[in-house]
Amino acid sequence: MDLKYLTTGLKANAGGFDAIITSSVVDVDGEVVVPTGIRNRAEYLANPLVFWAHEWAYDRAAEPIGRATRLDVFADRIESSAEFAPTPKGQNVRALVTGGFVSRTSIGFNVPDGGVQMIGGRPHITAWDLMEYSVVPLPANSEAVITGVKSALTWLADQMGTDEAVEPVGLIAAADAAGMDLIAIPGMVIVRDGRRVVATLRRRRVAVLRH
Repeated sequence: MDLKYLTTGLKANAGGFDAIITSSVVDVDGEVVVPTGIRNRAEYLANPLVFWAHEWAYDRAAEPIGRATRLDVFADRIESSAEFAPTPKGQNVRALVTGGFVSRTSIGFNVPDGGVQMIGGRPHITAWDLMEYSVVPLPANSEAVITGVKSALTWLADQMGTDEAVEPVGLIAAADAAGMDLIAIPGMVIVRDGRRVVATLRRRRVAVLRH
């Protein structure tokens, strides 16, 4: 299995992240992985594995640290979102990402016979199957940059949708994923982290931060 490390635009939050997992730039091996060459998008999304540092390639019993929730293919890149697993390992990686210690991803893929073509004197991988992608500490492609970090509260607000009701669909699940408690009272929802009140969510999605 080939492994391609990519410096990515990664947005971390309490429950997951967004990332560019590959792009059409020349990598450190002097190759181009053509984003539209992916052949198994639907198959991958049926088993959307996300690992730490490609551990699966060396240990078939390695546990994933998360799962992808989307995979969008563009001419020059592939973007994905993922959620971290509620396991010690998954949450350890989440801490590294949210803390800004790690902000890179990498794809692990297989290339079929005939999947490489010479274009402009450079090998282009024009057909390939995505096996998994990983959060990794070391990059090999510096095209993409960190686009921002989401706090737990920001991520929670994103999950609330556009409904102005106090308790829109998904709010309880979002709070649970963020590791926070909700206290619903008329006109507002209080978001609590243990005994500390971190925010008050009112109608029209107003968030009041507690410092």
